[in-house]
Amino acid sequence: MSLKIFYNHIVVIFLLTLSGSWLSVCAQSKVVIQKTVQQQLAQYPASTLQDIYKNFFQDKFGPGHLLTDTNSCRRYIQIEARQAVAEPDTHIVAIGYQHNFYRVGIHVNIPEDVYVKAFIASVRHFRPVSLKAWQKEWRKIDAVIAKMNLHLPNYEQDRKNLQQMLQSGQSVVHHSDLFNQTYHPHYRIIERKIFEKEILPLLGKNKNIK
Repeated sequence: MSLKIFYNHIVVIFLLTLSGSWLSVCAQSKVVIQKTVQQQLAQYPASTLQDIYKNFFQDKFGPGHLLTDTNSCRRYIQIEARQAVAEPDTHIVAIGYQHNFYRVGIHVNIPEDVYVKAFIASVRHFRPVSLKAWQKEWRKIDAVIAKMNLHLPNYEQDRKNLQQMLQSGQSVVHHSDLFNQTYHPHYRIIERKIFEKEILPLLGKNKNIK
C-alpha cells in the first residue's frame, strides 16, 4: 500500500469516527431535551410552549435580575410572600437540562436571610450565555419539541411569537396566563451549587424537590 493510499484510509477512518461521535452527541442531546420537556409537563400539565421556553431559558440565563441590594431584595420577597400567602409556593424544581439552577418557592421552610443571600449570590456569580448562542440553542430545542406532537395550548401562536421575539433581539418571557392562573408560582432562581451548599442541608426531611 502506498503512503498516499494509507494516508487517505486514515483520513476516512478519522472522519467516520468524528461523524459517529457527532451523531451520538446529537442523539443524546435530543433525548435529554425530550426528557426535560416531559418532566415539565408531568410537573405542570398546564404548561404552554412559552412556559417550556422559560424553563430552558432560565437554565441558561439564571435570575436575570439587576437587583443586588440585600435590603431591597428582602423587601420585595416579603411583599410577594404576603401577597401569595393564600397560595404558598414551597416547590423546589430543577430547571432546564443542565440543571444550572433550581426554582425555589418563596415559602420554602428556611431562614429568610439564607434565602435572600442565596438568591443575590446566584445573581452575582452566574454568567449567562450570549443572545446569539441562545438563539442557536433554542432553534435546536424548538426542533425537538416540534417533533414531539405535544398538542400544547396555543402552540402555533406561541412558537411564532417566540421566533419573532428572538429575531428582534429579545429573549425574556413571563409565565403564560394559563400557568399563572393554574399554579400561582412565586419563586426565585438559585444557582445549583449555592442551593446544594446553603439550602439543601436545611430542608431536612421536608424536601419538596421535583
